[in-house]
Amino acid sequence: MLAKAKEDTKQQADCLVEKFCESQRLIFRAYVKTEQLSFHVEGDDHVYEVIGNSQDKDAPNQTLLDYIDSLLAYFKHHLNLDACNFDEMGNSKLTNDFNKRIRTHLFQVHEDELLRPVDKNKNKANTKKLFVAVEDTVRFMRKISLKESSRMAKARKDLWLSAIESADLISHYLANLDQVHENCKLGDGASNEGVIRFAAAILDNEVIVSLKSIHGLKPRPGKESVNFSLKVGLVPVLGIDSYCVKITPVFKDQCFRLFDLQGDNEQNKKQGEVQFHFSLNNSSVDRKNSHKLAPFIQICLFDHSVTMTNKIFQGAAFLSVSSPEIRRVTTLEQFVKVDGENFIHSLNFKLLPPIVEDDQYWTELKSRSDSPAKQFVTDHRAYANKNRIPTVLE
Repeated sequence: MLAKAKEDTKQQADCLVEKFCESQRLIFRAYVKTEQLSFHVEGDDHVYEVIGNSQDKDAPNQTLLDYIDSLLAYFKHHLNLDACNFDEMGNSKLTNDFNKRIRTHLFQVHEDELLRPVDKNKNKANTKKLFVAVEDTVRFMRKISLKESSRMAKARKDLWLSAIESADLISHYLANLDQVHENCKLGDGASNEGVIRFAAAILDNEVIVSLKSIHGLKPRPGKESVNFSLKVGLVPVLGIDSYCVKITPVFKDQCFRLFDLQGDNEQNKKQGEVQFHFSLNNSSVDRKNSHKLAPFIQICLFDHSVTMTNKIFQGAAFLSVSSPEIRRVTTLEQFVKVDGENFIHSLNFKLLPPIVEDDQYWTELKSRSDSPAKQFVTDHRAYANKNRIPTVLE
């Protein structure tokens, strides 16, 4: 009889907890509708503990998580169901158990209401707010010993893909290409299309790239030399809505070339500029933010037709600006004078691996209409397919 009474009491208590949490659903929905989602105090400044120091429930700036924090704080300080059954820390076991049940049910209702608009949402700004709210929710849940559900984990990943800037998305896509990794294994048929040697360094808020030499170029069948040009740039540049690229002149009938010939000013004028400066946004190298990756130095090789009316992409070389091999200098003179082995990089031109159409980053990039995403998708598809590109369009 006693065991049955305890079980009946437990079931009734569970039912009471569920009814209370369900009674909060419309309140949660109102917060979501008005987009008052995350903590009033954002980020790491919030304590993430149920100690009742969130905004007062009647305060005009209170948010959904503030409200939940206040509820849990109230139960923590006022719920006492067992005066004699304590654990080794002096806490009531029954009270702790019910507090955990309340937390669990509250966040189940919270999850339902918070994720309700995710599938319907098309507004990029709202997506960012939802992503921040989901991130804050997961951190809060971890602080009170709750695990995020698989549904919440999927929503967090999907919202992140939709919320991040196109520049960050491009960097993540490039970082996941096999070719970019040092110890990569390219797909079958991939081969070196030549070798580029260049110097690179960071000066203040700029990346400096100085071409040194190129060799090992492969002529077309029946030809003994190559008409080639190089496209040098940063991909992408955070905070800038366009590509930041420089294009060299076409160098005719060569398989090897030395750039930047010291002391030969006339030759340097003929061959065009070979030292390039690229502005670097302050947030472009953000090692504290796991969602941001540094841009890449990208050098693309093109083979031009005899008539100079079109060109074919032959390969690309990538080097991340955040690489420890990219050193910082304090003056341009330091870069020029020490421009020896300390700053020299030697990279192989490689064909891009085949595009995986259902890759999560590529799929998101294709769905975007902003200039950086559209330009990257167009160029990357042309390069991966080795399409013939009319030079008149440049």
